[in-house]
Amino acid sequence: MLLVSLVLGAGLTACSTTGPAPGTAPVGSAHIFAYNQMAVPVPGTLPRPTYPQGSAERAAFDRINRYRRECGFPAMVENRILDHAAWLHARYQANNQVMSDYEQAGRPSFLGITAQERAQKLGWPSDVYAGSDDMMFYKDRAFTETGYGLEIVDGLLAAAYHAPTLFYPMHQFGIAIVKSAGRRYPQVWASLQNGQVINRITRQDEPLTFPCQGTRGLPYSADHEEPMPPGTHGAFGTPVVVMGNLADTLRLAHAELIDPAGHSIALRVLDAANDPHHLMAGFAGVAYALSPLAPNTRYTAIVDGFVNGKPFRRRFEFETGDRAS
Repeated sequence: MLLVSLVLGAGLTACSTTGPAPGTAPVGSAHIFAYNQMAVPVPGTLPRPTYPQGSAERAAFDRINRYRRECGFPAMVENRILDHAAWLHARYQANNQVMSDYEQAGRPSFLGITAQERAQKLGWPSDVYAGSDDMMFYKDRAFTETGYGLEIVDGLLAAAYHAPTLFYPMHQFGIAIVKSAGRRYPQVWASLQNGQVINRITRQDEPLTFPCQGTRGLPYSADHEEPMPPGTHGAFGTPVVVMGNLADTLRLAHAELIDPAGHSIALRVLDAANDPHHLMAGFAGVAYALSPLAPNTRYTAIVDGFVNGKPFRRRFEFETGDRAS
C-alpha cells in the first residue's frame, strides 16, 4: 500500500508544497519571500551530496536528479538544514502514526506547523521559501535500503498531483526516511523538503516535460493518492508533467498517448484553471490516463497547450516498466 500526502496553498500563482508561494503572504501573516531567491545566501548548502552510498536517501536523491537532468531541469543540491527538517518531520509522522505535511502543536516530536516554520527554527532564512512533500507506505515484502528509496520516488512519479513537485523550479533539497513497526515488514515514512525557488528553468514559452524523449522504466499506474486526481476511480496511468518558469501562466488544452498498435489514449489534463482542489501551480500542468497503462510498453505522448497565451506542442516517446506503484 502506498499513501502520499500533498498540501498546497490554494489559489497561488507560484509553486507551493506546504506554505505560501514566493512573493505572497498567507492570511494573517506578514511573511514575504525574496523574489530572486538565488541571490540570497542559504546556510547548509552542500557542494556535493553526503547521503551514504547504498542508503535510501542517496538512492532517492540520485534518481530524482537523474530524471531532472535527463529532461532539462536543473539539478537540486543537498542542504543540511532541509535534511534535518525532513528527519524531524518523518520522525513526527512515525511517532504519531499520521501522514501529513503539517504538524500539530502538543503532539510528540512537534517542531512547527508548516515546513517553512520548521526550517526556520533550524536556521533557514525567513525570506527564502521552504516546502514539504510527505508519504508513507507499507508493502508485504522486504526491500534493500536502495529499494526503499526508489520505491518512494516511483510512488511520487506515479501520482498526478505529486509528480510535478519533483520538477518544481527549486534549488535546495533534503530527504529523510524513518521506519516504524508494521504487521510483518516496517512502515516507511518519508519526508522530502525543497526550497530556494529558481525563477527561470526554461526558455520563454517553451515548457519542459517529464517524462521526456527516451525516459524508460516508469511505473505504469498508481492506485492511491490524496487527494485523488479528478475523474479517477481506482488505479490510473502514468502522469505527464509539464513545467514552465515561475512567472508563466501555463494551460493545457489536449493530451493523448499513442500505443504501439496506433491506438490513441485520451488523457485528462489538469492545470490551475480547472483543478477542483486548487493545488496546481499556475506555471505547471499534468496529464494522465484514467486507467492504468500497459507495463513494458513504449508510448508516444502528444501534449498541446499555451504558455502566456502562446501555443506549444510537445511530442516524445517514453516507456513504462514492469511495476505499478
